[in-house]
Amino acid sequence: YMAARAAEEALSDAGMRPEEIDLLLVSTMSSERIMPCAACEVQKLIGAVNAACFDLNGACTGFLLALNTAQAYLGQQIYRRALVIGSETLSHLTNWEDRSTCVLFGDGAGAVVLEAEENAVYTQAVHSIGSKGEALTCVSRNQQQFIEKDADISSTYMLMDGKEVFKFAVSKVPEVIMEVLEKAGKTKEEIMTAIRGLKQEIGHLKNSMENPHGDIKTVMHPSEDTRLHWAREYLDKAKQTYVEAG
Repeated sequence: YMAARAAEEALSDAGMRPEEIDLLLVSTMSSERIMPCAACEVQKLIGAVNAACFDLNGACTGFLLALNTAQAYLGQQIYRRALVIGSETLSHLTNWEDRSTCVLFGDGAGAVVLEAEENAVYTQAVHSIGSKGEALTCVSRNQQQFIEKDADISSTYMLMDGKEVFKFAVSKVPEVIMEVLEKAGKTKEEIMTAIRGLKQEIGHLKNSMENPHGDIKTVMHPSEDTRLHWAREYLDKAKQTYVEAG
């Protein structure tokens, strides 16, 4: 399972054992089984024996919704540590003759480990517009007409109205961005400053990879207001990997 592999790597990066997880969520709309749920399958594979497990189906927004759900549990101190996974195998739900969808959808998985912190702030903004649902659809094959032998499943592939999806994205996404900035008390300018800092660190990372025997300290600029503390650890890890491989 891709989901289990992503979970194992996330736990390794976090320095945490599977049995320390007490909430395990998997966001998916393409699980191979209806039950047990994908989260329980992952629990079995990685040994997260103390975790409560369940799946969420939020389609494109699924991982974000799972992240918000985990935060709600952690924020209420119901659970202490959560493993959130997004995993999809959309290749079997894609019509490979439909260029409007087959170039956009594929298979993959990602995971993150969350741990509750006292007085932590988590800002989010999520909305749904059910009346626009026909812009992107996928009919379930769990129906009698599709279970029969030699059934035509062509109508169960993902269908997308590209123009409607584009119109929604360019109009609503900016609104939600401004909403979450307002909730967080941040400005667009602050975000752009952080992005410029990130781009700079990516450039430094590239230079470091090209010169793996250089001094890692010269890559970072601790005096910068936009410094990203995680970048140092990432650079150290990337440099070590590069040296070992070369």
